[in-house]
Amino acid sequence: MIQEDRENILRARATGNAVLTSPFKLLGSHHLGVVLTFPVYKSKLPQKPTMEERIKATAGYVLVNSFWLVASLLSQHFGVCLVAHMGCKRMRRDG
Repeated sequence: MIQEDRENILRARATGNAVLTSPFKLLGSHHLGVVLTFPVYKSKLPQKPTMEERIKATAGYVLVNSFWLVASLLSQHFGVCLVAHMGCKRMRRDG
């Protein structure tokens, strides 16, 4: 997973977009988690910055590890409720 983390950090820095890892099993749990990586820039970028301008202006990253994001996405798209107190609604899939 370390290689994927590095690739995601570099992709976020170069593109200016948030990057999401593949879901992974959380230690000591049966739940899935993901890491969402956001680039942080130290200076205001031009309206359409080049990859080089983004890389040069990078100050750091914000990494968000979230089980709740995975649970919410599964609930919305597949009708799967992972945690009863999330208030998930079962969705009926026709067809």
